[in-house]
Amino acid sequence: MPNSRLIVQAFEAAIQPLGERGARYVLADLPYHGVFLNDPELTLERLVKCIDSLFSSDAARLLLEQVLMELDRLYSAPQIR
Repeated sequence: MPNSRLIVQAFEAAIQPLGERGARYVLADLPYHGVFLNDPELTLERLVKCIDSLFSSDAARLLLEQVLMELDRLYSAPQIR
């Protein structure tokens, strides 16, 4: 299960193609759906439910694919100690 910090990093990277303004709108809507990016208990499940409520099913699926690919990339990156 990914930790909240990695979930946030993956989500923020996934919304970058929306542009600065689009990403800002999405980030502003998250709290209205009970998602706070500074929440140490944020789960991928809660983020998925929020994305499903913010976007059409096709757009949500594409965004979630990007989040999962970014999580995979973050987990496979060499860890600096």
